[in-house]
Amino acid sequence: MARGNKNSAIARRRKLDRRRRTGGQSTIATQGKMPRGVSRRVDRIIELIDEHDFDEAIEIAKQLTPSDREFPEVAQCLVSLYQRIDDSESAWVEARRWARVSPTDMQAQYFYGIQSVICERACLALLQFAKLPDSYPAKSKVGHLLGKLETEAKQRLSKVAMSYPDDLAMYAKHEECIGLLGDGEYDQCHKLCECLNEQVPEFTSPWNNRSMALFFRGQLDEAIDVSTKTLQAHPGNAFTRSILARWLMIRGDHDQSNQILDELMADPPSDTDPITMLFETLAMVGRDEDILTLHQNIDCDSLADSTAKAMVLHYVAYAYCRQGDKRLARKHWRQSLAAVPGYSMAKENLNDLDEKVGHAPFAVAAQHWLPKALTSDFSSKSRSGKNIEKLRDYLKPIIPALLDRGDPLAREIAIKASVQFDDDALIEPLLQFALGERGSDSSRLDALCYLRECGRIDRGPHRFFSRRKWEGVYIGGVEIHEEQTITDDSPEIQEINERACQAAYDGDYELAVQLHDKLVNADPDNIPKRFNWVMARTWLLGEEFEAEARQWLEKLHQKDPDYLFATTELAQRHVADKNLSAAIEMLAPLMKRSRLHFTEARSLFTVQIRLAIAKEDFDSAEATFKVMTHSLGEDDPVVEQAARMMEPVRDLQQIYKSQIYKSQI
Repeated sequence: MARGNKNSAIARRRKLDRRRRTGGQSTIATQGKMPRGVSRRVDRIIELIDEHDFDEAIEIAKQLTPSDREFPEVAQCLVSLYQRIDDSESAWVEARRWARVSPTDMQAQYFYGIQSVICERACLALLQFAKLPDSYPAKSKVGHLLGKLETEAKQRLSKVAMSYPDDLAMYAKHEECIGLLGDGEYDQCHKLCECLNEQVPEFTSPWNNRSMALFFRGQLDEAIDVSTKTLQAHPGNAFTRSILARWLMIRGDHDQSNQILDELMADPPSDTDPITMLFETLAMVGRDEDILTLHQNIDCDSLADSTAKAMVLHYVAYAYCRQGDKRLARKHWRQSLAAVPGYSMAKENLNDLDEKVGHAPFAVAAQHWLPKALTSDFSSKSRSGKNIEKLRDYLKPIIPALLDRGDPLAREIAIKASVQFDDDALIEPLLQFALGERGSDSSRLDALCYLRECGRIDRGPHRFFSRRKWEGVYIGGVEIHEEQTITDDSPEIQEINERACQAAYDGDYELAVQLHDKLVNADPDNIPKRFNWVMARTWLLGEEFEAEARQWLEKLHQKDPDYLFATTELAQRHVADKNLSAAIEMLAPLMKRSRLHFTEARSLFTVQIRLAIAKEDFDSAEATFKVMTHSLGEDDPVVEQAARMMEPVRDLQQIYKSQIYKSQI
């Protein structure tokens, strides 16, 4: 049997074994035949799950399109994957999809019920388990859960003046709305919330979910209107007050936002959902001290579910990190991950802290600041004037907050928007960010490069915070030209010079040396000709000529300090000798130049990258390479050489980060 066929057969057997283990035979109503490419991906994901290679499985899952996920086999496969990595919300989303596309498949309904239990959606779980016939083999396994679920459902219904079991289906729709919000199905969520608002207008939770769905659809003003009306009917609702404070901050109404938060801090809520929302809003508004104060006044173990506990501990860790206490930040992020091992916010922040990317903690993902409807407009190349005007109005009040407290994507959008909108009011916070300590070293360096490119700052040096210390940096943006140097050489000498340069380019160093000998004999005091003579002999003789080469380069540098090539070659040798301070001092005057021939730019950028690598300042090496590529083009042969030079550097950077992480475990 061919290996490919054998692997496919093994994968099919594994699927059948897994189906038997989960109990009962499936009666999947197929949605047509799966395309071969989708089937291959599913089989490969199943194999990777069995091999415990979950990272690779997730990467393949990302390649599946929304239409691919509508096949029951795909949804079932993804449920299994997300269960194995403790991503309960994603597993719930796929279980819901599986149950929806396979309404007669009792295994799908069973798993949707189980995932609803895991995500603490008791009413949904009860309804799902009620669909299972007594003959379904796995129904007996959930018998011990039913009593606990009924008790939980009754408690939740009584809190909102609903009765059990009459209003069970109504509350289950609310639980479904929560999952839809998490899955990004904002239109479905909004539609379902509208129905609940009409049927039970006194039930505030659907109003809050509706407000959030409107925000995530890009309708900030409408979200504020819904929350405002909700508060008029229910002025004491702490959850509504927290999200309204957040919307007002995003719109730029900081006084109103802070007034609401002051009132909440004076009389904080005690229930799990509003207290968690208050922590999140405080983090987004930037009230770090209030987060720590609130944490001192609550017992995390008293929170109703593990997800809320993980979120609160994450916000506390974030506040400690922003205040400079990395030890307590690390402690609380680890506690957050102990509560929910797959919680991405805690995991990403902890990784950043261990890898020392800079002072860059973030509380929430970019979509909590920026609805996808707006960010897709920003990334589109065909933005209309109306759209860009709307986007500018939306971003302008929050760009300082995005730079100060956003995640990497939010900061990237804020940097690009500040430059593209060409608004003085946006440039100032960008400059403060670039020259401050907040954010990763690489993002602040990107901001400096953008500011230089649009002519808002000079080349420097600028006082820049990198790897926990301040240093002076020069920023690219020099004019690169290709003008030929005017020469008084005779046509015969010019021809010899061209032949010598071509011989060196072709690697024929013996011929190059012979021709350069003729040139320096004809004009012994000419600095460029002597430099080319030195380099040709260096390439031909190697170490044998190195001592003499250094002497000649030092003579040329002393004779004309402005001759860039001799200076950069000497600096290269200082870098090789680990005499980095001498290299830095030698290069400093060159960094002030605003105009370079493209061959000079090649030489200067190359030695800058080598120097940054020697300093283990990998962010600066990467930034210089970006400027080099932008200035000379990706197809420049020296840029291609630099790209090859950067490949091991990136590997070294990962090793360096890994060593830091291991030393802190």
